[in-house]
Amino acid sequence: MFLGHDRGMTTTSHIGTFAGTTSVTTPNEVKTVFGAVRTALRHRRAVRAMHAQIVRELSSYTTPNEIAELDAMIERSDVEADPEYATLIERVRSRSI
Repeated sequence: MFLGHDRGMTTTSHIGTFAGTTSVTTPNEVKTVFGAVRTALRHRRAVRAMHAQIVRELSSYTTPNEIAELDAMIERSDVEADPEYATLIERVRSRSI
């Protein structure tokens, strides 16, 4: 006998279940899941590192002339402005005033 989700007695074990589906977890499945988690974390670290690098580079633009140069580069760019980058660029512009 097991305790159900409603604290009532049941004959069904909920060990190894997720969202009402029963699954048997094998060591290979565990390795696959941990591999996917490691890959996702590795990707997230790379994204954070890239973002930090961009923040450092944009922070180096401090004078009005450098800000004007940055604006000119943005205008020449074919890439649509990402809202996150737009926020960072606005911070750089506000510091130069």
